[in-house]
Amino acid sequence: MPENTPTSGDGQAKDDLYVGYLPLPKTFRNALIVAVSVTVAATLAAAAVVAASHKPAGNAVWEDQTSALSGRLMVNPYPILIAIDPATGTSRPVLVVNSGKHGAESRLSELNGRTVTLQGTLLRRANQVMLELDDATDAVVETKPDSVLGPQESRKLGNLTLTGEILDSKCYLGAMKPGQGKAHKGCATLCIRGGIPPLFMAADNSGQLQYYLIVDQDGHTMDAELQSLIGEPVIAQGEAEVVDGMNRIRLSRTSVRRP
Repeated sequence: MPENTPTSGDGQAKDDLYVGYLPLPKTFRNALIVAVSVTVAATLAAAAVVAASHKPAGNAVWEDQTSALSGRLMVNPYPILIAIDPATGTSRPVLVVNSGKHGAESRLSELNGRTVTLQGTLLRRANQVMLELDDATDAVVETKPDSVLGPQESRKLGNLTLTGEILDSKCYLGAMKPGQGKAHKGCATLCIRGGIPPLFMAADNSGQLQYYLIVDQDGHTMDAELQSLIGEPVIAQGEAEVVDGMNRIRLSRTSVRRP
């Protein structure tokens, strides 16, 4: 008879019984091995399914060095620097924000239309670029125009119907990964409420992602009633245009709906 196996008075073995100060009975031990193995396997399988269902984090980059950009600053509806590339002499739009979940409109309002040099860190994804301003007072400096930049250039794209998602640009361009989807809805809502420029992301007929700065019907900051739809799949219809190289779309709550 195995050691430590309880017996009846006539010497016959009793059913296995767990006793804290005795070794675990063999039948209990085997059952635990099976149960633990099944639990571990099920957990790993569930983790694999969840991981596979997540959207890829994307190729967003938040640089770890300070950059200085010069160009014409447009503050409304959201701060955008029409930055000059010193190597090519061409210009491109760069969204400008403060640190944290804060836009930079109040900080830059007096420099609207001026030529400035801004210092901060760059965030980028695909063809979208953002500058997060340093907190130092000398991160924003008005400079003398050293190149000729004409008035704002705009081109109408017509009335478009797009299927996509309302994003907060800062997280999507590199502040968080991934910076989209329902899991990010709360954070994106706080960012947009704080003045971070909202983007509408949609795929064109070829599957290529396109991005539009969202403004209201009058070209001002995004309609506050759209906040309930941030981070969700939506269908949007509105007038689109290109202003200084950046796509924009005019949306209201009545022009955006869930599928």
